[in-house]
Formats: sequence, structure tokens, C-alpha cells
Amino acid sequence: MRLDHFFKADVGADPGAALQSLIRSILIRTQFLPAVRHRIGWRGLKQCTAQAECWTARIAGAGGVFGLFFMGADAGPEQAVGRFGLCYFPDPDEPLVERLALTAAAVTQRDDYRPLIRDFLSHPDLPPLFGIGTLLLAMRRDRRGVALALQSPSALRTRASEGVRLTQGGEMVELVPPGGVDQDFPAFETASVFFDVVAASASFNLEQGPTEFIEQRFPAKQRLYDGAGRVCWEDAPDLWNAVVAIGYGAESAEELCAAIAAAEGPPLATLRADRPEESPPAYRDRLWWRAHQLKGAASLDKKALGVDERPPLILLTGFLGSGKTSFLRHFIEYQTQRSRFVALQLGRQPETGHPGDPLPVSPRCDHRGDDRRGQPPQPAR
Repeated sequence: MRLDHFFKADVGADPGAALQSLIRSILIRTQFLPAVRHRIGWRGLKQCTAQAECWTARIAGAGGVFGLFFMGADAGPEQAVGRFGLCYFPDPDEPLVERLALTAAAVTQRDDYRPLIRDFLSHPDLPPLFGIGTLLLAMRRDRRGVALALQSPSALRTRASEGVRLTQGGEMVELVPPGGVDQDFPAFETASVFFDVVAASASFNLEQGPTEFIEQRFPAKQRLYDGAGRVCWEDAPDLWNAVVAIGYGAESAEELCAAIAAAEGPPLATLRADRPEESPPAYRDRLWWRAHQLKGAASLDKKALGVDERPPLILLTGFLGSGKTSFLRHFIEYQTQRSRFVALQLGRQPETGHPGDPLPVSPRCDHRGDDRRGQPPQPAR
């Protein structure tokens, strides 16, 4: 397992910081090869401005935005385990909005919904409304093994014992009948889309496929609330909590699952495999089994994928006050949110000159317009 070639932190000194650094390395390093990034399923990645590790991401096949944030770490004698909360913010027009709780669905229709997502960890009410699971990252203290797991319920279901009614136009409208379902969100199915991409990124960076795969399912409950807002939990035989774990090197996915089982109780079912051909049909073709074979951009048919790695050259001109600077700020923000690099060179037209004169070599400037004579162009940050 190749870990030391891209990860140097000491998990023994500060497990929380080390595990945040490891997930950061896995996420970012995959973005450097556009063709590999595209093949794995990344469509955009942005680090949020928060004290803890926090990211928003777009993934192929999902219309909304995923949010990932660090929740804490547990250190044992042989390994450390980091917990990362996983959220999903649907597009306002996405059908999944209808399966959210009414309070969460209302947030998706706000004018400031997208700005809220960009910095979601600064709004403590958002993660509980849009949380769909937990990502767990484990690493041995001797750095000889890594394990990755997803813990998520088959569905997040909430019932309203007295129903939900709302006054509209002077009339009382029943939104949820008594005993009806306020929320029935397919959490595990949605979270698996993100987990598959992160797991494939781990295989690519570690340069090997998983040596162990485990899926376990545990009994689950659903929420029930009354008109006064009191909440309790009730058994839901048709629901289950799932744990999907993969291990690399000497790290055991089973050990990670055992720690979860200690809190959940005996599993309803367990599936194990050491090779893709031994795994259940639903997992046999997951890219994380073979993503380590993506050796680089040259190994993929970039033309077929619609990927062009040549950097575009864009010439921006306009008269004074036409909005060049405002456009440039928005353009830089748009590109950096999608993990794309932007380099700028600003040129000044001389005050005196004639239309037929050749354009002189102008001073090189950064995006603020400061002179950078004799220096290479500065990348935008």
C-alpha cells in the first residue's frame, strides 16, 4: 500500500489532525488529473471556510451538492478513527426535495439557499436538516493500513402523529395527514453515490484496490413527533441501518465494523468479500475495486470523455466602467469552486498611441492591478 508517498502526518501525535489531513489528501490529489477525476465521478470540489475540515462537492449522477465535515476522532492503541458528517443539499427543482422534511424542503426554496450551501457549517441548523450519514476513516498507527466506511440508514423517515396543517389564504390546509409521513428520504442510496467516488479516489491514491469488503445491516427506527414538537423513536421493520466498509493493507474493515456493531447491536445480515468477483452483484462493478489501475490521464480516452486538458486563453476587453472587474471576480470564483486553476495577466493600453501601432509589451500584473514588472504572472487565489 502506497501511503508514505503522499501522506506524512503522524497519527500518534494528533489523530484528529492526521485524519483530516489524510481525507484532504485523498480528495485533492485526485483533482490534479482531469481525466481521472472525470472518470471517477468528480464534477466539482470546494473547501469551505470553517475551522474543521469541511467540503462541498458535486458528483456525477447527483443533481445537488454534497457536504462533508469533520466531527471528531477516536484514538485506540492500534488505530485512530475519524468521523465525518455527510449531507446532501438537493437542487431546488430535484424530485428528492419532495422526500425531505417540510422544514428542509422550505429551506431549498429560499433565495439564499445556494449561498448557504457554500458555507453550510457556519449555519448549525443545516447539517441536521440535510444529514444523510457518516463517513468513517480509520488508519493504523504504524501506517500499514487504511479503512473507509459509510454508515447510513436505508431511509430517513419521520411521521407526524397529529399531522401538519398550515393556514393559506385564510383557510387551513392539511400538508400531512395525522400519522402521515413528513420525511422519507433515501439516505443510503444517495450517500452511496458520494462514498463510491471517495472510495475510488482512495484506491487511486493508495495504488491498490481494497483487500476486504463488508456490508452489514442493523435494525433501524423512525422518528415520530406530535403537535407540541415532542419527538420519540419507534421501530420500523422495513428500514435498516447499513455499514459498508473497505480495508486496504493491514487495516481490517471488519474491525471497523465491529466497533460500529458494538453500538448498534447484532447485525441483521453480513456480506463479505476479498475480491470483486466474490462480492454481491450490487457491488461487483464498483470502481473502487479497480481505480488503482487508472495510472494517469494518458491511460484514458480523453476525447471520448469530452475532456480537453489544454488551458483556454481568454481575452477580456471593454471600455471604462463596462464591468470587466466584476465579471473577472465572478469568473475566478466560479473556476476555483470547481478546482480549476486560473492565471491572470493584465495589460495596460498606453495613453498615447495610434490605431496602427503594434501593441507594446505591457507590465505583468496580478488580479489587483499591481505592477509585477519582470516577474511571471501570478495565479489567482
